[in-house]
Amino acid sequence: MIQATSLFAYQGIKSELPRRQRQVRDELALHADMTNGELAHALNIPINQITPRTNELRKSGIIEWSQTRPCG
Repeated sequence: MIQATSLFAYQGIKSELPRRQRQVRDELALHADMTNGELAHALNIPINQITPRTNELRKSGIIEWSQTRPCG
């Protein structure tokens, strides 16, 4: 269960993010353990548009690096 404060903070961040970052963040909210390649496939977006967005989201602290693994 998500706490109300976390949901409120997420909604604020979600509305402020650029479109591609929102798409990546929303997909990761549904399927947290995805590689950049899997995100590209799921969103039907070229990986060269996914990788910079995940880097930006990581640098801003919105997502975290969890592990290194091969794409499924």
